[in-house]
Amino acid sequence: MAYTTSDIKTIFNIAPETVRNWAKEFERYLSVSANPQQGRTRLFTEDDLKVFDLVNSMREDSKSYDEIHATLASGERGSYPALSPEDVKALVTGETERQLSLEIMMLRRQLQNANDKIVQYDSLKEENVRLQAEKDAEKRRVDELGKQLKDTQDKLEGLLREVGKAYHDGYIAALKEQLKKDE
Repeated sequence: MAYTTSDIKTIFNIAPETVRNWAKEFERYLSVSANPQQGRTRLFTEDDLKVFDLVNSMREDSKSYDEIHATLASGERGSYPALSPEDVKALVTGETERQLSLEIMMLRRQLQNANDKIVQYDSLKEENVRLQAEKDAEKRRVDELGKQLKDTQDKLEGLLREVGKAYHDGYIAALKEQLKKDE
């Protein structure tokens, strides 16, 4: 049976990047299909799983790559996982379902955040419309008051001209009166 990167990741509980890194690092101990040409899928054999088991256990024991290479070069291998191919597929399927479930939860949170922002946006939009209406009403009121002020200024100027004319006429009349008396 051939195993994929996802299978190896699940069996040994390691990241896909770790599977790729180990496949490159320990290439000489793995099958050709473990490091295919670019664009091809990595496929691992049962013997490859034994190599991964040894590498995984030695890395858990904090062994260096040099120590692992020396052990592999001496012909030592790990154990084939005590899982049937069906168990491996069930594990991978379960892991995939778990990841999909997590992604669904994340997407639901993002959707809820987006909906919250839409509600907030709608509220701000309504507030903006209300404020714009108030602004327009205030502008009309300012324009109206400006017109009233202009009318009042015009009336005041007219009254000042009348007062000035009346004062002038009264002053002239008083002077004429004074001239008559003086004559």
